Order: sequence, then structure tokens, then C-alpha cells
Amino acid sequence: MRSCILRFIFVIGLFILTAATASAQNENAVHTNCLEKAAAKLDSGDWVSVVTRTSEVTTAHLVFLQPERFTISVSVLQDGASSTREFALEEIATIQYRRTGKLRPSYMVLGTLIGGVVGSIIGRATDPDCDGEGLCFEFGGSAGFVIGAVGGLVGGSVLSLALPATEKITCDSP
Repeated sequence: MRSCILRFIFVIGLFILTAATASAQNENAVHTNCLEKAAAKLDSGDWVSVVTRTSEVTTAHLVFLQPERFTISVSVLQDGASSTREFALEEIATIQYRRTGKLRPSYMVLGTLIGGVVGSIIGRATDPDCDGEGLCFEFGGSAGFVIGAVGGLVGGSVLSLALPATEKITCDSP
């Protein structure tokens, strides 16, 4: 039974490593500047925060990106009136935005560990072969661990995909 648990943990580890590697490869697509990277990830109307090299932060709706002209335009609501502000590439330090749908391995690992521990405790408590003294490695605790770990992995995966995360695109100095 222990070898079954070790194999399960190994498979879960490979799954998480594969997800993290795929996510990292998507982040390293070839772009000549940060605006091209932003254009690949953002749509008109998305909320973005543009941080300038002087640390001024402007949070607004994205109007349009023009990587070929090295500019980004945002719609700023100020004193009840909307105005468009344009930033040149030289002014921009970072572009921040929030996105859901990103698989985060840390949520998956945490869900797997918490699910495994809770499942093994419940399995041990409900196993009639355990007498309550010391550790019990009978079927109930091991099966509870596996079932709980799978449930935690699924729960952690769903949670990581559902919760928004702040992404940051850094612009190198021109």
C-alpha cells in the first residue's frame, strides 16, 4: 500500500511540474518589447495599471495598444469626465493586469497536501481496524489519504483557475 501512495505522489508531482513548465514556456514567447507582449495578452477594455518610470500609477481601461508606434492608450475617469491618456514606451516601467484561468502549482500542491492529511485523518478515524493507539497504516488511512489528496488536487486546481492573479509585464529601459 505504501508503494501505491508513493507512486501516486510521484504522478501528482509530475503533473504539477508539467503544468508549471508549460506555464513558464507560454510566458517566454518572443517579443521585441513589452508592448508587443501586452498586445498578445490584453484586449481593449481590460483594466490595466500603467506604472511609469517616475512611479506614477494610472489605473484605467485599455483603449488600444500600438506596439509598432511604441504607445499604449488608456481611458481615465477623472472628476466625472473620461479622457484618454497615451504613454510612450520610454515612460512605462510596468503594465499590470488581473487575469483568471492561470494554473498555479502552489495552489495544487497545497490542496493536495491538505486534502491528503484531512483524508488520512478521516480514513483513520473511520477504519474499524485501527484501535486508536499510535499510527495506523491500514487500508482506511491510506485510502483516505489518496482520496483526500485527489480531492485536494482538484480543489486546488479549480481554485487556482478561478481566482484572479495580478500579472506584471516589465518594460526594459530603452
